[in-house]
Formats: sequence, structure tokens, C-alpha cells
Amino acid sequence: MKRIKQWIVSALIGATLLGAGVPEYKAICDSLREIAGWQADKCEGVKMSNPMMGEMVSANRSYRAGEKQLNVSVVSGMQAMGVWAPFMSGTQMESDEALMKTEQIDGFNVGITYDKKEHSGGIVVQLASNAMLVFEFENMDWKEALEAAKELDWQALKSLFERSE
Repeated sequence: MKRIKQWIVSALIGATLLGAGVPEYKAICDSLREIAGWQADKCEGVKMSNPMMGEMVSANRSYRAGEKQLNVSVVSGMQAMGVWAPFMSGTQMESDEALMKTEQIDGFNVGITYDKKEHSGGIVVQLASNAMLVFEFENMDWKEALEAAKELDWQALKSLFERSE
């Protein structure tokens, strides 16, 4: 009986991670719109499927404002779970060199890492169980990067994955 329960739990977790479908990368690119005061590169993406790993989609767009850089990605599937893994435990840490924390922002789970000396880091927004919005930033404080990140419509991105489930 114990083995059957373990198999059922594993199957449910696998189904949650893989999802029942993902949006087209072009729909994600449409949501990675211009950010005021930033020069944006063209959005690029890919959607693929694999019998063992299910469907996955990713889209990426880079932004620049002077020396500041912001690379924005939306990832899904197993890749998304790997991106969120450092934040799953809820570990909070701050030193003279670095910061790592998780927060709730506008109803979203958000993980933040910041290298204080390099003025760079990452912000991960959990859009769905199988989708993450990732901001990698350089030459700016994490709070400034978060403000730029909030210029994108997180709810619209989340809704793309809700429709695909």
C-alpha cells in the first residue's frame, strides 16, 4: 500500500511539473513589452516538446539603459523548477557582500539575489507551478531592478500559463 501511495504522489508531482501545455513563445514575447527609459532588443523564444519531459517554452528579451542591463526570460517546465529551487526553502541571508531573500509581491512569490560589490543579481517571479519570470540585472541596485521588473505585466504573463493548463 505504501508503494502505491508513493507512486500516486510521484505521478501527481510529475504531472504538476510538466503541465498540460504551455503557451506559444510569441504570446510571451508580446507580453515582454517596452520598458520606459530602456532600449529593448528583439524578443526571441522557443517552444519544444519531448515525450519524457513534456512541453517547454522560453522567451528572452534584453534591455539597456546606459551602463545598466536587464535580461528578462520566461521559462517553463523542468527548467523553471531549477530556477526556483534556491528559493524553495525560504532561506533568507544578508552579508556585506550578498543578499538572498524571498518575498510576496502583489500575490506572487518572488526570489531575490544580489551581489552588493558587483551591483548585479537576479529576481525570480513564480508565475505558475511550472513557469518563472526571471530578471538578471547588472550595474544597478536590486531595488531599482525590481522597479523596472514591475513595469512588465506579471498577471498577464501568469494568465498565459493558466490558459495552457
